[in-house]
Amino acid sequence: MLVEFRRRGYNANGCKCMAARRSKRMISEQEMRDLPANAWLKDPAKLANIQRSQEDFDWAMAHHAELEKQYIGQSVAICNKQIVAHGKTEEEVLRHAEAAGISLDHLVVFEFPDFFEMPCDWVDTKIHRDVRSETEAGIAP
Repeated sequence: MLVEFRRRGYNANGCKCMAARRSKRMISEQEMRDLPANAWLKDPAKLANIQRSQEDFDWAMAHHAELEKQYIGQSVAICNKQIVAHGKTEEEVLRHAEAAGISLDHLVVFEFPDFFEMPCDWVDTKIHRDVRSETEAGIAP
């Protein structure tokens, strides 16, 4: 019954769903690819570049813990599942990679900070709470 109800344009609560309210029809995946904004989807070189970048990103995520230990406080550039450059700043890493003849379009860059960031309001609240507790307990800050 729920399936039939949804086919008529209602959701499980009996309200008209958005698809039923729309007067335009949904476009197919092929029609979506044919839109001018998606012309890059027809370029095999761009698709291969995106696929390679995704593989490099997946590799970096799979090895994140060991990379973080080795490159703490640095940025690294990854290309073809290899570290091709590393340095203190992203700009430095990009300069090294470019000097090595690697196209910046083929890089995945990761940063491994050497500090733990806490929101300022959390720190202020925690410090005030701790000082207040010590004061109330009779311990001088």
